[in-house]
Amino acid sequence: MIYQFYLEVGADDVTMKIMLKTILSIFSWILIYLFWVNSVSASTLYLSPGSGSINQGGTLAVQVRLNTQGEGVNAVSAYLSYPEDKLSVSYVKGGSSFAIEAENSFGGGAVKISRGSISPVSGNVTVATIGFKGKALGNATVAFIGGSAVPRASDSSDSLNLGASSGGAYKIVAQQAQQADQTAKASPTTAPKTAIQLIAEKPKISDIKVGNIGTSSATINWKTDKPADSTVDYGLEKGKYFITNSDDKLVTEHSLNLPGQILTPGTKFYFRILAKDAQGNTGQSDDMDFQLLDVKKPQSSPKSFFLDRMFVIVTILIIVGLVVVIIILKKMRKKTDKPPEAHVQGANGPEPTVFTP
Repeated sequence: MIYQFYLEVGADDVTMKIMLKTILSIFSWILIYLFWVNSVSASTLYLSPGSGSINQGGTLAVQVRLNTQGEGVNAVSAYLSYPEDKLSVSYVKGGSSFAIEAENSFGGGAVKISRGSISPVSGNVTVATIGFKGKALGNATVAFIGGSAVPRASDSSDSLNLGASSGGAYKIVAQQAQQADQTAKASPTTAPKTAIQLIAEKPKISDIKVGNIGTSSATINWKTDKPADSTVDYGLEKGKYFITNSDDKLVTEHSLNLPGQILTPGTKFYFRILAKDAQGNTGQSDDMDFQLLDVKKPQSSPKSFFLDRMFVIVTILIIVGLVVVIIILKKMRKKTDKPPEAHVQGANGPEPTVFTP
């Protein structure tokens, strides 16, 4: 019976050890989840506009934007590549969100921009504006490359998801004015255009910019070489436009705000611009696109998040502590709870008999 008792105690002890190992394993995985799951890359870089036409010899202002997905960051490095035979960089201007300008270089097919801020920056912000100048006719792709990073303000770990960051695709086209000048030089006998010819010309659209991009609104800005009205056709597919916003005023500097009731957060829209002058001549831009921002997910405050973590950790520690106490009590019982001895008179004299419970 004594042997059987010790076997039972030993079996219980092994069971408790298995339970302890299981609980410790669960505790470790919970810690990994709490402190590692939030380290997944979240921030993304993108260009706005992400596509469009650049006149040969002309310049298009392209914003480098950062979406932190609600995380606080205190620095950003945006490294880009571009085809040097098709594009050149005229300038790089800083944004207002990051006050510290650490790096600002361009040339040789690469742009390197680094900005910093003493206080954390979050949301969808402008890092810088790059002026790309069209050199040769054709297509040009601008992409974010290695070296780009977005350190978190909390622990300086990199939050950038470079794979999800999007560059831009642009087309360098010939300017009509340049072509007219070249034709005039090649044919000196060509007579200058008459007033009737000038009146019959279509308004030329240039300097197209998409600004104030939000979750449900955007503003399209552009210029024309002569007074004209303002019309923007847009929709979900390139070349298939089912929504129109317009203004009949004849101006040379145009701006139209696209209604927020129609736009859906995170959706990519395509658009074209139409400009009609007083004589009815209508100019049209190439198809372009922009993407609205996604709706921010609600986030708990740092204090609430910290308290939630501490509650889980303390609860697990209490459970582990109780298991350890039970194991210690078991071991103490094994040492102190010895079976009593009794003497029974036998035929050959008194002999010890062990009683077990």
